Amino acid sequence: MRLDGEVRIRCDHCGEPLAYALDHAARFRFVDNEAELARLPVTVDDVEPLIGSESFDLAQLVEDEVILILPLSARHERCAATVGAGDADKRPNAFAMLRDFEPRRSSKDGR
Repeated sequence: MRLDGEVRIRCDHCGEPLAYALDHAARFRFVDNEAELARLPVTVDDVEPLIGSESFDLAQLVEDEVILILPLSARHERCAATVGAGDADKRPNAFAMLRDFEPRRSSKDGR
């Protein structure tokens, strides 16, 4: 299977649309049934065995492959360049308010 095209997703940093280029190849080997699939040795090669049938859903296979190759956190190149250690200094520290926190004392036990 060769996936070559473009999908529209959103940038995780700025929320704007992002065109993500797909360039992926996958190889599959079809077997007749689950028993045959179970007899295959587990290998770490680039050929994935699948059970073939007359009701095989090719569209679902393509969708699954696209989902697997999408980035976990997609960002525009300009956004990826702005996200870094320098940004941590600009954002307020979510735990800064805890510095001055004093627990309430209960009137029952004096704590």
